Amino acid sequence: MRELKFRLYDSKNEIMVPVHSMEWDKISDQLNYVRGYNLKDSDYWGTAVYGGSPKKLTGESIRYLIMQYTGLKDKNGKEIFEGDIVKISEHPFDSSTFGVNGNYEIWYNEYMELCCGNWLLFRMKHYAEVIGNKYENPHLLKVKA
Repeated sequence: MRELKFRLYDSKNEIMVPVHSMEWDKISDQLNYVRGYNLKDSDYWGTAVYGGSPKKLTGESIRYLIMQYTGLKDKNGKEIFEGDIVKISEHPFDSSTFGVNGNYEIWYNEYMELCCGNWLLFRMKHYAEVIGNKYENPHLLKVKA
């Protein structure tokens, strides 16, 4: 069974924050509040959104972006979360005509399958290494000309 874990991106301070607790609205079955902790602001309760972009967040009402643990670890044993950027290297099918090696963002597709780019993450995890996340390290996803 997959362990249910989350982490937060604090869009105000532009850092990842560990989750301490979450509060759900029992009537709407939606996330009401999330409690994160960081050294800059100590304890903070705030509304959070699942997915989205920090550029769309404004004010204090929505401050945290939630990322869920995929239940998978990279080739070095590091936990892989949504929004992470993984570097695929030494893939046996990489070639000049069929390039696999590179940096990919972790996300769910419309079938709720975990993907890194167009590849299924569970098949690529043996060649994947977490090198950052799309919020703190967006430059890692830029294509080199």
